Order: sequence, then C-alpha cells, then structure tokens
Amino acid sequence: MTFYHLVNCVLLSVLPYLATYKIYNLAEYRAFWKCAYAALIFMAAQLGKMIILASFFPMVDSHSTTALTASKITYDILRHSVDLVDLFALNHVVNKLSLKGDLKFVASGLGWAFAELLAFRVMPFWLEARGSEFSWVHLISAMEANINLVYCISVAALLWTLSRNDFNKALQPAVLGLLVLSTYRPIVLEILMHVFHLGDWFALAFKAGYSVFLGGVALGLCTALTGEVSTNGKVH
Repeated sequence: MTFYHLVNCVLLSVLPYLATYKIYNLAEYRAFWKCAYAALIFMAAQLGKMIILASFFPMVDSHSTTALTASKITYDILRHSVDLVDLFALNHVVNKLSLKGDLKFVASGLGWAFAELLAFRVMPFWLEARGSEFSWVHLISAMEANINLVYCISVAALLWTLSRNDFNKALQPAVLGLLVLSTYRPIVLEILMHVFHLGDWFALAFKAGYSVFLGGVALGLCTALTGEVSTNGKVH
C-alpha cells in the first residue's frame, strides 16, 4: 500500500504537467529546452533568495512562534518581499523565450512550476509518502502542485501582457498591483487561518480560488489582446 500511495501522489502531481505539455503541442515547437531554461532560472532565483534571506532576514527565535503579532506580520512582509525576485526572474524568462503568443507564457509557467515541483515536493513524497499507507497531507501537496501550475502560467501570462506594446497602459497599475499582491498572498492566508482557526483544506481552497481568479484575469486580457491583433489584421 505504501508504494501505491507514493505512485498515486507522484502521478497526481506530474500528470497535469505532462498533459499541459502535450495539449499545447510544445514538443512540435521544440520547447523542451525552453521549459528547461525556465526551470534553470527558477533554481538560480531560489539560490539568490536564499542568500538574501540568510544575509538580511535570518530566522530569529522571537519570530518562530505561532503567535500572530504585529512585529511578526511586519517581519513576514519583509521576508516575503524577497519573493519579488521570482517576478523579475519569471519576467526575464517570458521575454527571453523565442516562442509565439500563448506558447511563450505557457512554456515559461510550465517550466517554472515543474522546477518548483521537483525542488519542494518530489523529495518529501519519496521520503515521507513512500513509508506511509495513506496521508491526506501528501495528497493535498499533490493537489497544490496542480494549483501551482495554474498560478505560474497565469502569472507568466500577466507578465506577457505587460510586455506587449499594444497593452492598454491604463490597466498596467492594476495588473502590477495584482502581481505584487500575489507575492504576499501567503501572509493573507496565514492571517485568515490564524484568526478563524482554519485548516489545510481551507488553505488548499484559498490557493485554488486565487489561482483561478488570477487565471481568469489573465485569460481575459490575453483574449482581448489576441482579438485586437486579429481585428487589426483583418482591417489591414
């Protein structure tokens, strides 16, 4: 049973990534190495964040408590500000990849999310789920990997819209604000869980809801941009 639980967790995590790669026919555009490039930049970004956190925001005993104080919230905000590095790094990937249209941000988000899956989820599956007959903790982690795929592609799509010359400049502050807010969503989640004494399933629902919302915004903006391009092409 322990082996089947491990396989179930791994498949639940990985299959949506493989399906996304297949559905968008990324292999036909030789996008494998482009996804690998996104994964490499992800690893470099995490290394940079670790150095910054270790240098300027070391973990202190007074902040390791579960009590939610103003000083802890302020400290967490400062620590999560380092996650803005991810936005800059992913933006670099989106602008660097030589792919057309939606393939550019899909490949960027897919490679980024898959690297995060390998870095933070596969090893716990192997070390913990392999020795457990069943655990909701690992299944929730596997489902979070799917949610993270939607989230990363959505963020990459929003970054792609900002990089386009035909994007409505009036919408830029709102999109930038949404991206920055995404960086601090773990703090919002922590506050909600602490105040209302909520558990892991609420955290999963919160992440799913926010990712779907972000994906809806990204889809609307991308559809509007591609629609304008098609209309202009017909006019000319």
